[in-house]
Amino acid sequence: EEAKGLLDAVPYTPSFPGLEQYITMRADVRRALMRCTLAAAAITFVLVLGYSVWEALVVSLVVLASLVMCNVIILGVMKQFAMNLHFLSAIMLQMGVGFIVDYHIHIASKFMATRVGATAVKRMVKTIESV
Repeated sequence: EEAKGLLDAVPYTPSFPGLEQYITMRADVRRALMRCTLAAAAITFVLVLGYSVWEALVVSLVVLASLVMCNVIILGVMKQFAMNLHFLSAIMLQMGVGFIVDYHIHIASKFMATRVGATAVKRMVKTIESV
């Protein structure tokens, strides 16, 4: 028989499956943040749709812009302080964005439900007082 000179072996260690999570983590976190932000804007639009379509669209676009800015700030702080993205920081990032989404939606729905005066400033003051 003729010797091939190559080993018929596959390198394996028990840590390989755990290390595979880091291959797609950045793309997965980015995709999850985008979906969460768009879903929050859509939910805000549906929640405040009972008032008027134009107002609901404006409020949901403001919420969307604010959520995008919060995501950029969080990711920028992580980059500035050289925080590594691993499974624990990804979970904390998702939870933080979830809390931000929750507060934005509550404030937007309270703002639309508050009809104190004609001006937006009075409505905002009453919204902040009631939240």
